[in-house]
Amino acid sequence: MSYAREAVLDDLDLQIMQLLAQDGRKSFAEMGRTLNVPLGRIRNRFLKLRERNILHVIGWVDPRELGFQAPAGIMIKVRLKDLEDAIEEIGKLPEVEFLARITGEYNLMADIICRDLDHLHEFLSEKLQRIKGVEDVWETLYLKHHKPISAAPLFSITRVIPFREITQVE
Repeated sequence: MSYAREAVLDDLDLQIMQLLAQDGRKSFAEMGRTLNVPLGRIRNRFLKLRERNILHVIGWVDPRELGFQAPAGIMIKVRLKDLEDAIEEIGKLPEVEFLARITGEYNLMADIICRDLDHLHEFLSEKLQRIKGVEDVWETLYLKHHKPISAAPLFSITRVIPFREITQVE
């Protein structure tokens, strides 16, 4: 997969994504009224953004409010020959809510959610360390979430191509 491709978006696409970033439950009808655009156009744009894997509407839940008192960030060093298999295995673990390949001394980063410190210890020593290729793990507890995950910062740096250019590209 190439990360160099440029998403072709116009103002309407960005406005739809901004509204959903503020409230992921906002209906097509509400967005249409807010943007003064027909409901069908909103629905079609939404579906195209999802089909192109540009838009993923998810809910963020504060783990502490659900009784999970040990959310943590971990850096994982995996032998390169085992990396793809390790990614697959780590991604299957129910405690893992986010997993990314990174650069530097460690080649994976994950956010995990554990009930308590005993659960965190069990996860690290009995689940993660038993995955083939895992050589080292560095972990840190999240004391408090101050800013949940959001796509909002992307809207200020996204290159918007005017709609007239989109019709020429396709």
